Amino acid sequence: MTQSITARLDEGKRWFTDLLTELPADEAARSLGEEEWSIAQHVEHLIMTERVFLLGVARSSEPMPERTAEQNEMRGKLGEYLRTGVKYVVNASSVEPSGSKDAETLLADWDKIREKLLAKLDSGTLPGPEIVVFPHPIAGPLNVGETLDFLADHLIYHRIRIEALRTP
Repeated sequence: MTQSITARLDEGKRWFTDLLTELPADEAARSLGEEEWSIAQHVEHLIMTERVFLLGVARSSEPMPERTAEQNEMRGKLGEYLRTGVKYVVNASSVEPSGSKDAETLLADWDKIREKLLAKLDSGTLPGPEIVVFPHPIAGPLNVGETLDFLADHLIYHRIRIEALRTP
């Protein structure tokens, strides 16, 4: 995989790590608004999403199906849409944060998952572009490259959401 994707992933993680380590625990755990997650929950969700990616890579064998016209359109706009920071709700219980983990635990968990992710990227054993890695709930099935782009844009999305919610 290219260094640009790992740089994007590292930059995104660094922003959240810096924020979480500088905030008092009670502030990191406090909701950012009505029906909004706390900063710690955003981080937990990002960790869970990276874990889903790793599981998808490990289990991937299904060929990419033909995308519908709507899926093609959404896939094309996914990164652009995520970079707007406009809130959207996705019903995906597998990445719903509990909010029960402290910053130290979250950061240790993220380091472990990210280490595994980077090792997988360096392994040369990633599935080809014709294999589904992640079934995105809105954009449909994504291959490994598309999923990595999504992960990087997903970090940006949550950063923009947090910055907007923290601005008075």
